[in-house]
Parts: sequence; structure tokens; C-alpha cells
Amino acid sequence: MRDHPTRNVLVGLLNRRLFEFGEETGKTVETIVADHASRLVYRLEGRMQSYYWRGKKEVDIVIKLGTIPIPIEVKYQEHPDDIWGVKEFMNEFNTGIGIVVTKNTLRLDGDVLFMPLPLFLAVC
Repeated sequence: MRDHPTRNVLVGLLNRRLFEFGEETGKTVETIVADHASRLVYRLEGRMQSYYWRGKKEVDIVIKLGTIPIPIEVKYQEHPDDIWGVKEFMNEFNTGIGIVVTKNTLRLDGDVLFMPLPLFLAVC
């Protein structure tokens, strides 16, 4: 579901309790990131599109800017790990960059940009 407030109402978590459940917070953040990524594509390309990808691992969100697919993984945690889906996608599609949206981490690790959620939202 693309609309995070509606999703949270449906599961009964549109209140302060949402942030008591790490898994639910992660799902909400993932939905917000997907929505903002789609809006970025719309502003730059005139179309609203993002999708999910699964190989041996998975990528939460993929956007395409021009002819370049960009994998975006949401790891809303202090120490993000397990970015093998992003790496697999980058190798399979010869993509020059991958993005991991985190809670607080900002760093460039090879071709993978780790960026905090507030910065990602500001860029979009």
C-alpha cells in the first residue's frame, strides 16, 4: 500500500504507539520512502513510477531516471547491514549507484550511498 497513513489506520497504529514497534516503523518508513522516490521520478521524468525487485535477495524500491535504474533499500536502523540485495541488483543491471536509506548514517561505501531518512526526504 502506497499511502502510509491509511495503512496505519487499517492496522490500528495511527498514534504514538506506532514507534513502539520497530517492524511497523520500518514498514511505515519504507512506504514513505517509496512515495517520495516516486514523486522524485515524477518531478524529473514526468511519470510516477517505482517498483520492487527480487533476485536471490530483494530491493525495496527501484526507480528509473532516464535509462538508469537505481536501487533503494530502506534500513531504518542505527547500524544498517545486509545490503546484498542492492549489490546484487547493481551487478545484474550494471548500475553505478545504490542508495540505502538509514536512520542516522551518512557515508559513501564504494558505489552505495547511505543517507539518513530526513536527508533523503529533503532531496526528493
